[in-house]
Amino acid sequence: MSDAIKTAAERIKTDALNLAERARSEAASAFASVNQNRDELRAKATETARLAGEVIAENARIASDLAKRNASAAAAIISDNAKSLTTEMGPLRDKADELAQNASERLSVVARELSEKVSENSRYAARQAKAHPALTLGLAAGGIALIAAAIALSRRGKQAAATAADENSDYVDQNVVPSTTSAAGAPYNVH
Repeated sequence: MSDAIKTAAERIKTDALNLAERARSEAASAFASVNQNRDELRAKATETARLAGEVIAENARIASDLAKRNASAAAAIISDNAKSLTTEMGPLRDKADELAQNASERLSVVARELSEKVSENSRYAARQAKAHPALTLGLAAGGIALIAAAIALSRRGKQAAATAADENSDYVDQNVVPSTTSAAGAPYNVH
């Protein structure tokens, strides 16, 4: 029983550290992607603003030249140029919204997985502590690592994604330890 307990505790700790590293990597990747595209969007916005200034100046010149000859023609040209500017700005806004949504979704998925694993391991540890008091210290290492990773990730995201525990999961075989190497978990036996 002693070797089995040590093996189970070590595996939970290893899985927890792996998941925490994955969360850190995903978060870093998401923020890097947003920052990289932010620079690109800023450059495009600056260029669009410059072009807008040129167009406005040109409109003023055209309006001044045509006002004496054909006021209605000047109004039509100004209207067409304004529509062109609106068309240019639309894709920039759409791209910015898309990047923000993508980053938020990626962070939410990782935070949700961490939260689920923390809840799952907490419930399992409580059950095992009743049946095998000696296992409590071994499980604590894995639980603490998962909790720390979840807290760190939630602080980086603008919205904390937490999933409530499954109220229908009332029974769990005490001889099965859930793995945290994947979102679903692959059980293994402790003898």
